[in-house]
Formats: sequence, C-alpha cells, structure tokens
Amino acid sequence: MYVYADLLVAVNLVMNVVIILATGRIVGIHPTWGRILAGALFGALTSLAMLLPEGFFLRWTFVKIVVSLCMIGIVFYPLAWRRWPLVLAVFYFISFMLGGTVLAFLYFTDASTYLTNGIFSMQHASWITLISAAALFLIWGQWLWGRLGTRFWQAKYFVPIRVVLSDTHVQTTALIDSGNGLRDPISRLPVTIIEYECVKPLLPAEVTKKFDVTEEHDWINILQEMPHEWVSRLHILPFSSLGKRSGLLIGFRPDRIVVEDNGAETIRTDVIIGMCNRNLSSQGEYHALLHPDLVHKSFHHQKEAS
Repeated sequence: MYVYADLLVAVNLVMNVVIILATGRIVGIHPTWGRILAGALFGALTSLAMLLPEGFFLRWTFVKIVVSLCMIGIVFYPLAWRRWPLVLAVFYFISFMLGGTVLAFLYFTDASTYLTNGIFSMQHASWITLISAAALFLIWGQWLWGRLGTRFWQAKYFVPIRVVLSDTHVQTTALIDSGNGLRDPISRLPVTIIEYECVKPLLPAEVTKKFDVTEEHDWINILQEMPHEWVSRLHILPFSSLGKRSGLLIGFRPDRIVVEDNGAETIRTDVIIGMCNRNLSSQGEYHALLHPDLVHKSFHHQKEAS
C-alpha cells in the first residue's frame, strides 16, 4: 500500500478545519483563521507521524487525548479551565459525527476502507466525495443546531435585560438566541434585536414621531430626516432572518446593556440594539433576541478572571 503524505495531510487539514469551525460555533467561541489553520495543521501532521515507525506512541489512547487538548489549546487559547471539558466533549462529538458522515458517503459511493496503524485509509475516494461529505455535514449541522439549540435556550434561558441610554432605561425579557449571528457589518459588534415598542421610551420624540408614521421597511428612507446628533448612533443592519430572506434593520448604540442571570448582572457596552416593529414571540414570552456572545463571552471573561 502506498501512502501519499501530501494527500494525507491535505485531507486531514480540511477535516480538522471543519471540526474546529463546528466546535467553535457550538461553544460560542470564534477564533481567528490563523489559529484555526494552526490547530488543524498540527492535527494533520500528527496523523502523518502516526504512520512512521517512530510514531507508534501516538496511537496510544492517552496520547490521542493529549493531541486533542493541544489542538484545542492552539485554537481557543486562552480558555478557562472549567470550559475545557465542554469544549473537548463537543470537539469529539463533532469528530465522530463528521467521521460517520464521511464513512456513510464512502459506503454509498462504494469506496473501500481499511485501518492501518490506527488511521483509516481509503481507496477510490475522490476529493469530491470528501468535500461533499464535509459540506453536507456543515449544512445539516447548521440546520439541526439552529433548531435544537434554539429550543434548548427557549426552555432554559429567558433572561431579564436592561437597556440604558443617557438617563433613561427600559427593561424587558430576552431569549438567548443561539441562532442569532447578526453583527454590525462595519464594527462587527453583536446585535441584540428588541421590539420597537420596548425601546421607544429611550428615543427622542422627534425620532419616534418619524418611526411611528412610517412602515418598518421604509425606516431607512427617513434616516436623513433624523436629528443630527442621533445620526451617529444609528446603524443599518443587513439580515436574513425574522421570516424574511433578506432585509435591513435600523439599530442604535446604547450606553450599555445589563443582563441579569441567576442573580448576577453582566454589563456590556459592545452591543448594538436592532429595532423590530413586530412581536418576536407570538405568546409574549419574550420581547428581545439576545446575541449569544453577550452571554458566552461574559462567562468566559468571568472564569478567566477567577
């Protein structure tokens, strides 16, 4: 049997990138592409070293776990020690899911596989097969996580939030929405979507008068009529959710947002409020969709400080 080192490294590199991206998506951490590629390359080179006579020890279970921890450290450092078990568990779960998807593709495409030194070798498996399996896994995983994740948060995570602007504040209930990946296209700040009626008391009368007599889809057309001092606070937010394939939200930058969870308060200033002139919950359970980064990153920083 011949093993092509470049193909082995390339295949493992692609698969590792997919695993890392999916892991980061689920645990709410977004590493840079440099870290992603570095971690993926480390894992790919380790797979290559397993085939060498000197690399026999890399096939031990304990060493494989250490290699996984090294990959996680390269990609997600700094990571609070209490989050390591969760990230490792998600990392292995995604690995097993992706491996099963690839093997299913190989089964249906009649590609033969066998095990050599702890590594699956594949015959007659094309790049099209592998990339198609990875693409299917990402699409299916995104769809599944968006639904199961949202239901999980809906069952467990309704949190009170307080939006503060100048000397005024409003309070409402928010759903931590795992499917909310909306960010301002320029500043990249996370966007929390709140019903317009909830944040209306924060806005000047001359601003609300314009919004009240204008349909939401035409709000962008009246921005030039807004008071000059408010123009710098307003943001135009492209989105593809809320029952629409694409559209624009109008948002503003508050002074801060306070998230209450289990008696503790988290204050964030790096946020934009996107206004939605409709009910977000048909049963009125919540009136805002909280960006998950406002919770996950706060939790991360608190653990690091401890």
